[in-house]
Amino acid sequence: LRSRNRRRSAKSSSKARFGRSNTTPRSAIYIGRSTCCYACCLPTWCRTRVLYTETILETLSAVRPVTAGATSLIAAMADEIGLADTIDRCCEWDKTRCKISPGKAIEALAICILSDREALYRVEEFYEGKDVEALFGEGVTAHDFNDDALGRGLDRLFTACANRVLSEVISSGLEEHDVTVGSSHFDTTSLSVYGEYENQDCENAIEVVLGYSKDRRPDLKQIQSGIGVTREGVLNYGEVLSGNSSDKTWNRKALGKVKTMFPPEILKDLIYVADSSLVTDENLKEAGNQVKFISRMPATYGLVAETIKKAWDLDLWEPAGSYASRKEAAEYWVYETVHRMGEIDYRLIAVRSSSLDSRKEKSIMKRVEKARAAIAKVSLPTVIDSMLRRSG
Repeated sequence: LRSRNRRRSAKSSSKARFGRSNTTPRSAIYIGRSTCCYACCLPTWCRTRVLYTETILETLSAVRPVTAGATSLIAAMADEIGLADTIDRCCEWDKTRCKISPGKAIEALAICILSDREALYRVEEFYEGKDVEALFGEGVTAHDFNDDALGRGLDRLFTACANRVLSEVISSGLEEHDVTVGSSHFDTTSLSVYGEYENQDCENAIEVVLGYSKDRRPDLKQIQSGIGVTREGVLNYGEVLSGNSSDKTWNRKALGKVKTMFPPEILKDLIYVADSSLVTDENLKEAGNQVKFISRMPATYGLVAETIKKAWDLDLWEPAGSYASRKEAAEYWVYETVHRMGEIDYRLIAVRSSSLDSRKEKSIMKRVEKARAAIAKVSLPTVIDSMLRRSG
């Protein structure tokens, strides 16, 4: 009886599958070659399923996969700080004649740079594999970012003064994310380039020339960038400089711009941290009482040697402990004093470390051994003869 029931069940299900029943299957999809003889043998509903499946496959074959990478994240962060809108507001451009605004063009270049793409030409090829509309808006295609369109965007940015626009963007980002400026580190870095870069006679343009190379490529021309970052590494100041710019001159200009860029409530908490190129008479005058700073005083000031000598002679060193947890970490001693320069009192701190003491001790011992070896090479009669000649 069980076997007979199974055969009846199989027969009824067979009728359902091949159209001998009014019941329409809900889960079966037939995929196969729809040759004429094969398709004609199938019932109407089955032929419909085959054609429907072929349509789906044709549609899927036209789908092209895209690689987003970090572009979506970068674009979202650019939208948060209003990068494109700020640039568009600062630049002069005709909305009726430009499909891509200067802000979108610069944003596209920024995404390329932050995606580790070094070459900034043929950018449209970079965006061919990206969801461009999701990044820049409906109707935008990869071809819209051709070299001519990007060049026009850069020209408009230059006309609007790129450094001023960058200051606007930085201020917008700091305000959007409520970043505390506090202690900020300022310095310059160089970027070496290849090529001749002739005819650099454009007014207000930076110069691509030879200069002190921090890339250790003095044979190449370069440009420089001066930046300021918070303790967390958030950019709060930046500008592009000529390749032969001086750090001392840049610090003086940066101090002047910082005083006008930040409002008084932020400026009072700002601490300008820089290397010894900050400390010049002109820069100290520019900082005045408005900008607090921390720097290393260069040895060109006689006050440096005087302060250190006083600390040693009078044994004024105060223990400051160690700032590392390892077993042989260096220990520090400090001597603090106040000295008046011009009309302002400056706080001077001399720092002594145990590791530096040991290195200097080794250096002195090497000099002593070298002197002993030189003396040992000279015989006593020769020394006496030389002394007699001098006395005679």
